[in-house]
Amino acid sequence: MKKLFGVACAVLVLALASQAADDILVNDFEGTDYGDWKVEGDCFGKAPAKGTLASQHAVIGFKGKGLVNTFLNGDKTTGTLTSSPLKVERNFITFLIGGGAH
Repeated sequence: MKKLFGVACAVLVLALASQAADDILVNDFEGTDYGDWKVEGDCFGKAPAKGTLASQHAVIGFKGKGLVNTFLNGDKTTGTLTSSPLKVERNFITFLIGGGAH
């Protein structure tokens, strides 16, 4: 009976997973610039970083090949990076965000 219950649960999980909506990617920062994002200030540079910048502690845990890194020229730089309006089509939004010691 336990084996049959386990198989039934596995089938149910697979059925639910197949009905789940695909993720909607807002931006992966893999390009050669920030695309239609509005860049202000001096902390972003002209394009997404490909990892750790000079004099920066190791940047780990990011996905893909590019990321927004605000450490350009150290901690003194500031700015904003603003996306164009986006339509929220799910009950949640997931971000992958890191930070420094300050």
